[in-house]
Amino acid sequence: MNHAGFTRDQDPSADYGDLSRVQVRYVHDENPQKQFTLEVLDGKGPLVVALNGLINANLGEEYDEPLLDGYAKVYVNNGIKAFERHTPADGKAFLNYAVDQRFYFDFQGEQVSPEVFWEFQKILDPSSLSL
Repeated sequence: MNHAGFTRDQDPSADYGDLSRVQVRYVHDENPQKQFTLEVLDGKGPLVVALNGLINANLGEEYDEPLLDGYAKVYVNNGIKAFERHTPADGKAFLNYAVDQRFYFDFQGEQVSPEVFWEFQKILDPSSLSL
């Protein structure tokens, strides 16, 4: 998949034993230092309790906290409650959100902003996932 100037760097990896998850890495077409990894966890079956704990821990109360080198916040964007952290000084960005209390999306990037992750979020269709 190619979107927003990024191309998938390698085939998705799904070999994690009993844990239903898939991981894929994207690299910017013109600047390979701009890259990110997307990991999707599927909380169906016995993992539902563990995944719900992760969701509740990371996506609890909304806040917006300035950091010395960026910010961290939990807020609602496009109808999705998400954790977002961006530290431009070290080029790191993170975005985590859940869909249907089942799928947990974890973006981690270098030399990118969270806006890139939100662009990908717009085209991801959790109903098409068959993990």
